[in-house]
Amino acid sequence: MKDLIIEKVEDEKTLKEYAKIRHDVFTIEKNVPVAIEVDQYDTLNSICDHFLIVYRHQHIGAIRIMKEKYTIRLQRFCILKEYRQLGIGKQVILYIEKYYKDRNIYHVIMDAKYEVYPFYEKCGYHCVSDQFIEANIPHIKMAKNLLEVKKYDDLPSEAIELRTAIFINEQGFQDEFDDRDHHCIHLVVFDENKAIATCRYFYENDRFVLGRIAVDKEYRGKNIGAYVVNTACRYIGKGEVVLHAQLQAQKFYQELGFQAYGDIEYEEHCPHIWMKKIL
Repeated sequence: MKDLIIEKVEDEKTLKEYAKIRHDVFTIEKNVPVAIEVDQYDTLNSICDHFLIVYRHQHIGAIRIMKEKYTIRLQRFCILKEYRQLGIGKQVILYIEKYYKDRNIYHVIMDAKYEVYPFYEKCGYHCVSDQFIEANIPHIKMAKNLLEVKKYDDLPSEAIELRTAIFINEQGFQDEFDDRDHHCIHLVVFDENKAIATCRYFYENDRFVLGRIAVDKEYRGKNIGAYVVNTACRYIGKGEVVLHAQLQAQKFYQELGFQAYGDIEYEEHCPHIWMKKIL
């Protein structure tokens, strides 16, 4: 949008302008107590990023982003009343999504005010909770994946191509495909219609078994592997999840909350170890 600037807050002067916008909207207009609206994260050196929204040289909005390792949380998003209904909100959301996707974060969550959740639905977010009260205002939890994830009940061609390229051609495995492939859930991650990662999972012996986690070589080092595993866990929802990890990947899965158990085993001469996580 012409004349719209989204400026990251990096000095105390801009932080004060940003704080004034939030005060005008949340405290003055919405009657949210200052003790609730302002907290320890409203500083330059916190775990949050702060952005000031500028339109036609006027400070008209603010948004705070709480950063987690693989997720961002949208918070304190506000626009002055006279600048609403101009399409600015959607442009801000698009900017924030691109900003963090470029920094290898692909999952967004928020506690949205219930009255505005239809706006976020139009931006591609979906509700992941029932309505709840926060600061005496109805809210609902919402989420969005910034990379498209498709779910299949049978082995799709995209997964075949990825697993063939990675496990057979690159790593030298021969027994990659099995009958289980036709009786489990497959996830494929797409970046602008290109399949870049896959995994599968199934339920057996009172637990979910996650495996065949593969990432296109060009997309490694960008948190895509973590995104695949975390997305699968979100689909699974609750319960015990186990996976048979290549020993060289044990630290990676530990960082995602999995714990090793049992002895080292070999699959086609490659050392593996069982790991588990309770969702």
